[in-house]
Amino acid sequence: MYGLQVSNLHWEADWRMLKVHFGTVGEVKSANVVMDEHGRSKGFGFVVMGSVEEAKKAVETLNGSKLFDRPIVVAYDLEGPGESSRPFSPAS
Repeated sequence: MYGLQVSNLHWEADWRMLKVHFGTVGEVKSANVVMDEHGRSKGFGFVVMGSVEEAKKAVETLNGSKLFDRPIVVAYDLEGPGESSRPFSPAS
């Protein structure tokens, strides 16, 4: 599993939307959108893909793609060596 950071998210984005969007390029193990105290997106989140190949494809394909008509930024999560240790919402 390999973690990605996702930024420039719309305030209405949630983990389900990330799962669907990233599911177009591979298996999504988990997805999480960081929310504020009002339940709105803080504009960033994290996705864990099933393999390094799928993570690479997600960065190459989805970086700059639009979610809610906003171009999102997709990058590798540098929190750990290839695998994120952050807590995630269940992706199913």
